[in-house]
Amino acid sequence: MKKLPILFLSILIAVSFSISAAASESEPTLKELKEQIDALEKRVAALEKLLMATEAETENDQSMQSTENVSADSLTMGQKNALDAAENYLEIMPFSHDGLIDQLSYDGYTEEDAKFAADNCGADWKEQAVKSAANYLDIMSFSKDGLIEQLEYDGYTNEQAVYGAEQNGY
Repeated sequence: MKKLPILFLSILIAVSFSISAAASESEPTLKELKEQIDALEKRVAALEKLLMATEAETENDQSMQSTENVSADSLTMGQKNALDAAENYLEIMPFSHDGLIDQLSYDGYTEEDAKFAADNCGADWKEQAVKSAANYLDIMSFSKDGLIEQLEYDGYTNEQAVYGAEQNGY
């Protein structure tokens, strides 16, 4: 009679081990979890690239729309050339509204033509702040406040500077 409880206990232990082994087989291993995380990170990176490309296309569309809204016939030569220069600069590097005006003025455009170009180039100044912040962070470390201060120094508004910093991880 004593053998029956021992046999029952042995069967119960064996079944428990089988169940726990089956459960552990269905749970992913640490290596599998890391592989899944890596795959997800790659998908996120690809989606981020797609999003940035889409935003760039949208920005270009907005730029073209803004210049289309201003009749080429009604532009002075200075306005047309300043607008072309502004669009060229923005394709190369990010600028704040005021920074772009300063650059165009430095290039010899009148203050009025430079302001006209900055006002009508179709730039999304918040996105320009995001790009400027990313450029700064690529070359040196900044605290959030330091980055915002640098962006404001470059002519971005506080709202644009904060947005630029926050979109870059702060």
